[in-house]
Amino acid sequence: MSPPITRLDWDSAFFGIAIARVNARRLDGPMLAAALRACRAERIRCAYLLLDADDAQGAELAQAAGFVLRDVRVTLERPLEATDAATPERSHMGIDRARPEQHATLEAVARDAFEHTRFLDDGGFPHERCRDLYASFLRRGLDGGPQRMTLATPDAGGFIVCHADLDDGVGTIELIAVIAGSRGHGLGGALVDAAVAAFADAGLRRASVATQAANVASQRVYQRSGFRTRSVGLWFHRWFG
Repeated sequence: MSPPITRLDWDSAFFGIAIARVNARRLDGPMLAAALRACRAERIRCAYLLLDADDAQGAELAQAAGFVLRDVRVTLERPLEATDAATPERSHMGIDRARPEQHATLEAVARDAFEHTRFLDDGGFPHERCRDLYASFLRRGLDGGPQRMTLATPDAGGFIVCHADLDDGVGTIELIAVIAGSRGHGLGGALVDAAVAAFADAGLRRASVATQAANVASQRVYQRSGFRTRSVGLWFHRWFG
């Protein structure tokens, strides 16, 4: 039997408080009570909970216990075929692996590109620290070894962080950003298509990405690139005094 919560060491170190995740996608009363007891026993300051969107009973229980809905997560997937691989005829607007001289500019893009996320919309997290969070995700993508790859536009005005799980054959888009002045010109779609080509080149079978339900523009970009919705989840946060 799995423990009711898992302490998140990376999140805890980054924000400087004890953070845990409730180990449930569907919730009942005893599971919730066990999770709350564990949070208090381990002096957790903030608990995350991701529920399946159709778990109405679990969502009601969570909110009655002080959990606040912070985001709706949409996960999209698409199969990968050999024809998705990069070819000389297929243009991705000069997108290629991020170069060292682009790193500082890309970090600035990461800090400024996100306006509404479950962290930025939760007043319990310092705003500037939340902006640093996305720069940290980018740095992980730049320094992530053979499993991660960060692609960038020639002017470093946009990037996409990709993770390749060779064992499961799945490529995951972990983070994508385009500066405000360059949006609406097809860069987002070009970045996604470049990631799909890189996944296919690596012999992966499937591509996956998670985005916010409120971010309709991003969902359209993924759908134009062949992604379809696989699942929807509800992110809750619960703070403890």
